[in-house]
Amino acid sequence: MSTVADAYRWLSHTVGNRTDVEEGYYYLNNFDNILNSFVTLFELTVVNNWYIIMEGVTSQTSHWSRLYFMTFYIVTMVVMTIIVAFILEAFVFRMNYSRKNQDSEVDGGIILEKEFSKDELLAVLELYREARGANSDITQLLRILSQMERYEQNTVVFLGRRSRTKSDLSLKMYQEEIQEWYEEHTRKQEVQQQLSSGGLAPATQQLPGSRQRSQTIT
Repeated sequence: MSTVADAYRWLSHTVGNRTDVEEGYYYLNNFDNILNSFVTLFELTVVNNWYIIMEGVTSQTSHWSRLYFMTFYIVTMVVMTIIVAFILEAFVFRMNYSRKNQDSEVDGGIILEKEFSKDELLAVLELYREARGANSDITQLLRILSQMERYEQNTVVFLGRRSRTKSDLSLKMYQEEIQEWYEEHTRKQEVQQQLSSGGLAPATQQLPGSRQRSQTIT
């Protein structure tokens, strides 16, 4: 028998020296049908006495049922919480980015430029041939090399495009704040250099044109 089997089945009321024992409500948490199963799993998610329901079911089945309840609790309380937190954080970040950057919907990503020399293209061509790469890639490289020979070019520039990551979006969204932080850091360094060289005496004097900033940490 389980240590909380009686608490699962009965409800005691003590008035003075008299104790009345009645049927409790935990017996309604069962898996007899799909409706009761949904109610039981919902209560396992939102209430604190999930282990009482686990021990009650264990007293009527076997000790292996504890594995199911513990796995369910870990998945719903830990894994799902982390997943929901990531989804909410991404949604809030995207909402703030769209609010500050009206052109976010027409953003085509980041264009990357890479310059290659003729020798580098020849080395890439040899690697493709040794690795038996796709014939279409080898043909394209040969076409590029022939055009470089025709127009007597020593280098070629490849253009690529990639989607913006969260770091790229953060830099774009907080570009003005980052510039202010950089300017403030530069001013502090100038003050420290002047103090170290004896140019300024008071250390707490505020520079002309500078403004104080306050930051609220939540």
